Amino acid sequence: MTKNTVWNYCIKCKQNTNHDIEGTHQEEHDPDGYHCMVEHSVVKCRGCNTVSFRQVFHDYEGAYPDYNDEWIVPREIETFPKAQTGNLDTKHLPEIVESIYQETCNAYRDGALTPALSRCLRKLSR
Repeated sequence: MTKNTVWNYCIKCKQNTNHDIEGTHQEEHDPDGYHCMVEHSVVKCRGCNTVSFRQVFHDYEGAYPDYNDEWIVPREIETFPKAQTGNLDTKHLPEIVESIYQETCNAYRDGALTPALSRCLRKLSR
């Protein structure tokens, strides 16, 4: 059986690579409400074999025609775990500063902006 392949970001290779789709679940939402589809897939990098989770949001309500009168459906793609953020060399930092930096980067990466700030303030007040 031939597996479908997608172009996806690999957290280990740190770039977009071909990934095999190991399994997919699609859920289409009511066209009478907001017409969209959410697709969840387990994908495996063809380069390093790292497995990740991919979510694609297909926004049928935002579709528009191209110059050939074919409809383009906008998509938002998220990959989990998310890519690491921050590139500061922390080996010369005090342990508490390194810890705050790593927690803040992880919270920011995950979109948890309020927890990122509150963790920093809590640790600094100790």
